[in-house]
Amino acid sequence: FAACWTLLRLRVRVLNEPMEARGTSWPAIAAIVVLLAGYVGVLLTSAAGMWLAFPLMLLQLHVLGPRLGVVAVTLTTVAAVVLGAMTRGQTGIGYVLGPVVGALVTVATVVGLESLSRVVADRERALDELHSARLRLAESERERGRAEERARLARDVHDTIAQDFAAVELHLRRAVHSVHGDATATRALAAAQQATADGLAQARRFIAGEPEHQSDESLADALRRAVERAGVDSGGRTTVALTTVGSARRLPAEVGTELLRLAQSALANIV
Repeated sequence: FAACWTLLRLRVRVLNEPMEARGTSWPAIAAIVVLLAGYVGVLLTSAAGMWLAFPLMLLQLHVLGPRLGVVAVTLTTVAAVVLGAMTRGQTGIGYVLGPVVGALVTVATVVGLESLSRVVADRERALDELHSARLRLAESERERGRAEERARLARDVHDTIAQDFAAVELHLRRAVHSVHGDATATRALAAAQQATADGLAQARRFIAGEPEHQSDESLADALRRAVERAGVDSGGRTTVALTTVGSARRLPAEVGTELLRLAQSALANIV
């Protein structure tokens, strides 16, 4: 009996299962059957063994749940009354009421504790869901704030910088058509016109909330364009070389944009 009890406590784990789902494991059922048989053997050996009924009933309900557990408790109660009392010639009312009251107390105790455990688990689950909902709400509020700020900046950029870029580009177009025979001036105006067009495109991407470095473009290609732009802006006075080592790797658009801006800032300072 002691060996089966110890093995059952070490091997069977039902704490994470709901009470209604217990009693479906055949090893657990077999262990309870063997334990009940051992208890019957204890009762046949000594009448004092009937006092083991209460802890045995607790274990039966804990392992088998409310359905099979009640059946096992009933069998244990009958065994305790019949074998522990009648076969020993001790048929007093106490030997009958003891196991019966113990069974009732066991059922009430286990059901009450399981109900309390279920309430606590539901409360913890509700708290976790509430915490998750608060995090989602906070993130949505931050996103809404970012969207409102982006919309405000988009309006400002559209009404100021974008309009200025568009006006400058128109003036440069007229200037290109007005210059004849001066190759240097023509190249300078063309570079200024390209820079203005690029600035206007960047302003439009900013208004749309798009990253400057697109995810479908490698960082090396974006840096190559920045290097070419730096050479043009310097009028050929600054030589910039781009060397890549290893194989290209995809980067998130935000990371690529930050690295590209670092390079653009450094190149602009050098030029």
